Amino acid sequence: MIISVNSPGEVESGNPAKIEVVVKNTGAGSINAKITGEVYLDNELVDTLNGENFLIYQGQTGTPAAYFKSEDAGVYLIKGNVLYEGKSIKMDDITITVKSAKEEKEVKVEESSSQPVSISPAVIIIIITAVLILILAVFIFRRFK
Repeated sequence: MIISVNSPGEVESGNPAKIEVVVKNTGAGSINAKITGEVYLDNELVDTLNGENFLIYQGQTGTPAAYFKSEDAGVYLIKGNVLYEGKSIKMDDITITVKSAKEEKEVKVEESSSQPVSISPAVIIIIITAVLILILAVFIFRRFK
């Protein structure tokens, strides 16, 4: 029985998205479970998922995983199943948004440059004091030279 499906909502292009399914073994013996599925972009099949076998003992809960990775930005739909002992349980569909690494970096630069810089009053006092000491030191140095 599938208890939950966990996946990131978005990833940066080139980075893998880990898809995990929490499965409870309600059967009479141990099972090998794995995630399989189809990956769609714009209603076209572009990839498949094929996770590793994961042993789940009778009465226990296990978390098989599969990984999806794309270099191309877009919104991907994953239609998956958990296979075990010749049977299949359909997972809820998963949507993962792949963002371009370049676009992500540009957005971060824009966000950081648009924020105002704030300086605390204590820092301002320290800067003014340092400037005054520097001016005084220059004045004294010239006077006694």
